[in-house]
Amino acid sequence: MLGKTLVVSNTKRLVSRFVPLLILCSLIVSFPKINMVEASGSIHIRADGSVEGTDKIHRDGNVYVFTGKISIDYGDYGIEVDRDNIVIDGAGFTLLGTAAYISRGIDLSGRSNVTIKNMEIRSFMDGIYLVPSSNNTITRNNITANTDSGIWTAGVSNNITGNYIANNEIGILFHGSHDLIYHNNFINNTKQVEDICWSNPWLPSSANILDDGYPSGGNYWSDYEDRYPNATELDDSGIWDTPYIIDANNQDRYPLMSPVVIPEFPDTTPPTIFVVSPENKTYTGNNVSLTFTVNKPTSWIGYSLDGQATVTIAGNTTLTGLSDGSHILRVYANDAFGYTGASEIVYFRIAQHSEPFPTTWIVIAIAIIVAVGVALLVYFRKIRRIE
Repeated sequence: MLGKTLVVSNTKRLVSRFVPLLILCSLIVSFPKINMVEASGSIHIRADGSVEGTDKIHRDGNVYVFTGKISIDYGDYGIEVDRDNIVIDGAGFTLLGTAAYISRGIDLSGRSNVTIKNMEIRSFMDGIYLVPSSNNTITRNNITANTDSGIWTAGVSNNITGNYIANNEIGILFHGSHDLIYHNNFINNTKQVEDICWSNPWLPSSANILDDGYPSGGNYWSDYEDRYPNATELDDSGIWDTPYIIDANNQDRYPLMSPVVIPEFPDTTPPTIFVVSPENKTYTGNNVSLTFTVNKPTSWIGYSLDGQATVTIAGNTTLTGLSDGSHILRVYANDAFGYTGASEIVYFRIAQHSEPFPTTWIVIAIAIIVAVGVALLVYFRKIRRIE
């Protein structure tokens, strides 16, 4: 699963870090908004939410889900994101580059509140580029074999948890502060973590949080035992008793003794559907609302009433013209990968509507009976007089 480590020269690394940073700083001074130069063949999630450059990303509102492996041509960026407040779910698929110089797997320049999860990002120069970005979440990803950094962060308050960061030149490259980084596995990176100020001392140093406190713990470091051969376990907690020191401003106070178990992906579970209405009860009207919830993005939704053919719907609707008596209902949904889920069967009734009480006919019948009775009474009286 792990790619071969690709090592670049110190000169190339210095240029690759400093030149983009210098350009970035000049743009920040000159312009209020930074616009990335578009590379032909790159994938874009535009500010209006549209997706360009691939048919392997399914959009459902603000959630973007991979539907297959995405390979990027040589010299192109991976995914450039121009929209905040979205989720990009790789669903276990790979975003694969070619290790080209100045290539980025996912570029979140200037973005906030974006979640990247459930994907492998492999063979770019920088796997995930957070320069400058804030309040983003990077979770449950395999970030491997990137020639400069697995993650380059130069923002604030990003949350990086539950990732497998392996065989990169640098696991995470810092140029920002107040990021929360814990429960990650740092495996065989040439440098597990580096602050860009180490090679550019005129830049301010970073100060980030690399653990979630005790007893939750910090991260797993593959080189820990080589660096701290005399460390021992802290109170049977699975945590080493000696912090993993990165520099004076960054340390993992509670390094983990074993790799974090990261849930496997893709998620092959079908959608879960809960029907809110109708309920298992009797309704008096012949129109009943069909309301339900689904726990994941869908590519199709439908329902079956009384065992009949499935009817495709876009969402909540109304069942109209229902006949009196008992009915059964089930709602179905497909997710973006073709997995089908079904709701529990709902049993409900429509109350029988009795005919209006026939008062007119009863009045007429009574009138007839009275008339016949009167006629008979008159008749019998006449007979008695004759006798």
